[in-house]
Amino acid sequence: GANLAALFGHAPEPTAVFLLACGLIAAPAVARSRGQRLLGLLIAIAVTTTCVGDACAITLFEDTFNRSDSRNIDASLTGVTNNTGSSLPIDGVYTQPHLDPEWEATGADDDDASDGGGAQIIGNELQLAVQDGTSNAFVNHNFVNPQILADGGFRVSFGVTGYAGTARQQGGAIALGMSQSEAASTGDAFSVTTNPTMTGAFNDDGFIGNTYPNTVNIVADFWLAIRGNNSLAWGSGNGPVQGVPQGALANKTGAVSATFAPAGFGAGDAVAYEVFYEGASQGYGTYYWSEDMQNYIGLDARDGTGVNFNGFAVETITDAAINPLRLQVNTTTGVVSIAGGDLANSLDYYEITSSGGLVQGNFTGLAGASGFPAGNGTGNGWELGGRQTSSLLNETYLQDSSTISASASAVSLGAVYNTGLDTRDLRFNYDLPDGTTIAGYVEYTTGGTALPDFNGNGVVDAADYTIWRDNLGLSSTATLADGDANGDGDVTQADYLLWRDNYGVTASAIIGLAAATPEPTGLALILLSGSVLAALSRSRR
Repeated sequence: GANLAALFGHAPEPTAVFLLACGLIAAPAVARSRGQRLLGLLIAIAVTTTCVGDACAITLFEDTFNRSDSRNIDASLTGVTNNTGSSLPIDGVYTQPHLDPEWEATGADDDDASDGGGAQIIGNELQLAVQDGTSNAFVNHNFVNPQILADGGFRVSFGVTGYAGTARQQGGAIALGMSQSEAASTGDAFSVTTNPTMTGAFNDDGFIGNTYPNTVNIVADFWLAIRGNNSLAWGSGNGPVQGVPQGALANKTGAVSATFAPAGFGAGDAVAYEVFYEGASQGYGTYYWSEDMQNYIGLDARDGTGVNFNGFAVETITDAAINPLRLQVNTTTGVVSIAGGDLANSLDYYEITSSGGLVQGNFTGLAGASGFPAGNGTGNGWELGGRQTSSLLNETYLQDSSTISASASAVSLGAVYNTGLDTRDLRFNYDLPDGTTIAGYVEYTTGGTALPDFNGNGVVDAADYTIWRDNLGLSSTATLADGDANGDGDVTQADYLLWRDNYGVTASAIIGLAAATPEPTGLALILLSGSVLAALSRSRR
C-alpha cells in the first residue's frame, strides 16, 4: 500500500523556532490534553510550512480524502488544505470533465464506458474510474503561484492503494501544465485518438519509448502514472513515453511524486523534473511549458473496478534539483555552452535543435573544448555530425563517452545562437552510454559583447576581417556569421570596431576582453594579407 510518510517525506524539517512558539500560543484550548495539542500543532506545521534560509516551502493544496463516503467528491472540505489563494468551496474544489452523467445522481452504471466511469469518496479514499469507463478530476486553481519561483520549485505527490487491473493500461496518474480549457476538454484516458486526454499512460500505445502521432492530443505538459504491470510511465504531451519498465516496481501501488524546477512560467520556459517512487528516484529530465502561465493539475485513472487514491498534494519546495545537463544560451553574445547539472552525466551524443535560430558555421563542439578528446574520423573522440544546419547541430563520441561532473563549469560550443533572430526555441537532448535519451535544461542569459569570431574557428583573426569586409553594407538580415558583431542585423563600421578591439582573442577568453591591436588605416588594412596580420599578432604575444 501507499506509504504516506514516503509520500510527503522529501520535505526538510522546519527550522524556524519562532514559528513553533507562535503556533503553541495559538493552540486550541479545547484540545483534550497538552500532549494532543502539541502533537497536532507539530504535524500541521510540518505539513504546511518549511523554512530553509529565507525561503519557506508551503503546502499549496492537499487532499487526504479523510471525509464521509459520498459520490460527490467535494461535498465536504474535510481533509482539504487550501493555501492556493483561490476560493475552493464545497462543490468547487474539483472539476470532473469525464464522469458518467448518471453517476452522482443515482450511483448507477450506464454500461457505456465511452461517457466515463464514476468517482466517489469511500473509506477515506478517492476512487476514480469506478465500474465501466475512466474518470478524471482537476483542482480549480492555476498553480503558477509566485511562491513556487521564490522557493525554487514545487512537488506533486499522490498515493495509489489499489485497483483490479494488472496491465499497463490500468492505474492512476497526475497531469500538469494544462490550461483550464484544456483540462476541461479531456475525456477517456484510453481513447486518445478520439478525444483530448490528460495523459498518455493507459492507451495500448503507451509503451515506454513510443511517441504518439500528431493526431493524438495529450494536453498535459507533463504526466506521470503508476500502472498495473508494476511500471511507471511519464512524458510530456505526446511523448516520447519514458519510465521504468514492467516489473521494475515492487508493487503496482504506492507513493509517487515528482519535483519540478521551472525557469519561469512562460511558454517555452524549461522545467527540470525528477520522479520518485516510495521516496527513491526513478528518473529525471526536462520539459517545456507550452503556454504562458498555465498550470492546472489533475488526476487521471483507468480500471474496470476503480482506482483508489489516499493522498494528493501540491507544495512548494526549496530543494528542487536540476539534474540534467544545462545548455546555457547567451542571447547577447550568441555563445552556447554546456554546464553540469546537479548530478554527473555521461554522454556519447548530443544535439541542439531550433526552428532556424542556430549559426552552424560557428559550431566548434566539445571537440574544440579543453578536456574533451577530439576524434580523427574514426570515432575515437568527439566529432561533429556530417551535416550541420541552422536547425540542427550535433556531435558524437562513437567509441566511448565523456562525463560532465555535477555543477561543472560551462564549456563553450561556439557562438552558435543567432542573436539577430533570437528565437529562444532551442532544445537540447543527449544520450547516455546505455542509449537513454535525456532532455537537457535550456536556460537563456544575457551580458557581454559578441566575440567577433565570424567564421567560428575559435579566434578573432584576419579571416574574420575578410568576412566583415565582404559583407559590409548588408542590412536587416545579417548574422554573426556575416560580420554582424553587435547583433543589430547590419554589417557596419561598428562591427569593425568590435573586431579591431578583440583581435587575437580566443573563444575561451572572457567575451569582450580587448586585445589592444593598433587601429589599421582603412585602405592599408584591405591590402594587408592574412599572413602579415597573423605575424603582427604573434609579435604581440
